[in-house]
Amino acid sequence: MKNKEINSIILQTKKEDSSFLYFILESKEGMCFYSTLPHEKGDLNRQVIIRFTEEFSDQIDSTLNHLKKYISYSLINDL
Repeated sequence: MKNKEINSIILQTKKEDSSFLYFILESKEGMCFYSTLPHEKGDLNRQVIIRFTEEFSDQIDSTLNHLKKYISYSLINDL
């Protein structure tokens, strides 16, 4: 089995939009995995780290570009 490097990006979105982001990422089964980063109680935003291998980079870009039609988010970090 060949080792594959894991790419990571961090997005910030409004708390109320985060569940839609999770739903879309989960619907793309096998493309990536994600985790919500720690936040303070009452914080109105969520930062989500998305991890994926290089072979899914184009699909991640396409998915995130499509999401811009429905939710507002900002790219915090492209690791």
